[in-house]
Amino acid sequence: MTENVGIKETREAVVAALTIATEAVVVFKDGIQVSEDTQAIVRKWNDDVDFREKITAGIADINKVPGEVGDLSLAETAEIIGATIPMIVKLIEAIRG
Repeated sequence: MTENVGIKETREAVVAALTIATEAVVVFKDGIQVSEDTQAIVRKWNDDVDFREKITAGIADINKVPGEVGDLSLAETAEIIGATIPMIVKLIEAIRG
């Protein structure tokens, strides 16, 4: 492990995935209503700058993720997990309702 590849894109991709998952849980909580749910997600995208920035950052250089993952050290893995724990808690809370 060279530790020079970094984890920026991997961290951003994980954050984007958790952001999307949490919003999907919230939107689909009452069952999937394709038209209404699509509108809700589009509204979220348009109205919530933080949501939009997390998703945009997560997909911007997604092609670099395989190289980063292939070079992950234990410390880098712990850093990604530590950075996303609050988001995982938020996802669990959304699932619980």
